Amino acid sequence: MKRQTIIALILSAAIIPSIVGCKGSKKDAAVEQQDSAKIVDTAVAFVAPVSDIQEFTAMIESKIKNNITSQSPMRIMRLNAEVGDRVSRGQVLATLDNSNLSQIKAQMDKAKLDYNRAVELYKVGGYSKAQLDQFQTAYQIVKTQYNNMLTNTVLRSPVSGVVTARNYDNGDMPNMSMPIYVVEQIAPVKLKLNVSEQYYGKLKNKMPVSINVESLPDEDFEGYVGLIYPSVDPTTHTFGVEITIPNRNQKLRPGMYAKATIDLGQHTSIVVPTTAVNKQQGSGERYVFVYNGGKVKRHTVEVGRMIDANYEILSGIDAGNVVVTNGSSSLEDGQLVKINPTNKD
Repeated sequence: MKRQTIIALILSAAIIPSIVGCKGSKKDAAVEQQDSAKIVDTAVAFVAPVSDIQEFTAMIESKIKNNITSQSPMRIMRLNAEVGDRVSRGQVLATLDNSNLSQIKAQMDKAKLDYNRAVELYKVGGYSKAQLDQFQTAYQIVKTQYNNMLTNTVLRSPVSGVVTARNYDNGDMPNMSMPIYVVEQIAPVKLKLNVSEQYYGKLKNKMPVSINVESLPDEDFEGYVGLIYPSVDPTTHTFGVEITIPNRNQKLRPGMYAKATIDLGQHTSIVVPTTAVNKQQGSGERYVFVYNGGKVKRHTVEVGRMIDANYEILSGIDAGNVVVTNGSSSLEDGQLVKINPTNKD
């Protein structure tokens, strides 16, 4: 028994240091791993008011576009305007062949005389009411023909604007499918926008709109919401909006590329520093790393507007989450980190 006791004591003496050494090595490994953790800066995601400013792009269009042509084919005798000319409402733009005008006028004068005589005879019973109506109808028909020809031999501009097209020369016989002149009203001009249905309740008539034009980068123009279409496109989930721009100095011209900025008020949203948001190469995916218990977890986020040095976060994290800022692009999901002791947030 003494011999067995001695052997047990010897074995115990050998095992205990081994166990102590094992526990010590695990502790040393944990300390070493913690010491090797990357030091990062962090910030807290917070809720802040965000201006709901929306930007749209569109081509400037004339407020009114008139195609000036004759209702019947007649040869052009004289053109009075060139492309680029500013014209006034009622100004004569073209004179067409009126050789048949005198003939139709003679027919009209005779029809009028016949009708007046019929009226006198009707009064004394010489004509019936039906016969009188026939004379009146004949007179009205030829009178209409004369007025139409008179209107179509002297073409006037229906609006004040700018001549943007002249498709014929003096002596040409116009093709009815192509106008002689195109006159566009450029004071005001307009933009046609397709706006997401989520903003339908926020847009109001007369709401101010800021306009910038690529070809005039140093100038700002002011417009307003002139028309809101009453229906939403079920395919695109957008609705039409027309922006009216007074364009009093007439610097804006149809066809110019413009950007319209509309302030739709404010809403609250989660905000983080721009340095916390990373972009996945090749996909455009945005993500942040959220710190929790010495480790980081990758969260895919949807970003909104940039506000100063912050990004609006539409989805992916919650207010109060601690996000890694500087150095986050080199992190991996689940990586051990330590917060920089000089971190201000």
